[in-house]
Amino acid sequence: MRGDAGVSGDDDFQDAVSRVQEDWANPPGRRNVSARTEFRRIYRRALSILGLEFLLVVAMLFAVPFASSSGAFPIAFLLWAIAFAALSIAYVVNWRCPVCGGYLGQGFWGIFSVSHCIRCGASLK
Repeated sequence: MRGDAGVSGDDDFQDAVSRVQEDWANPPGRRNVSARTEFRRIYRRALSILGLEFLLVVAMLFAVPFASSSGAFPIAFLLWAIAFAALSIAYVVNWRCPVCGGYLGQGFWGIFSVSHCIRCGASLK
């Protein structure tokens, strides 16, 4: 008999945890979206930011010969560094769990292997 009550209690606990996770993912005033849907949106933004960083690096590689010949290299490099830092910060700010808000970690290339939050364990894919 006790075993049955424990199983039911575990199911009730898991249901309560799921409800809390959904409440965290859907603050008041926001439409009801699942953690997976919100993660897809975060994932697309992260890919866009990485794409912009790649284009910025390519643009700098092509701009170096022109900037160094015109004497504007220090200014061009400074602007490039500021833009790259801003995109990196945007990536870190964006790359958060939609349930608990914790950083999903695993660096820039870990974006392709994240399936669970390392902090709360929420399933993201």
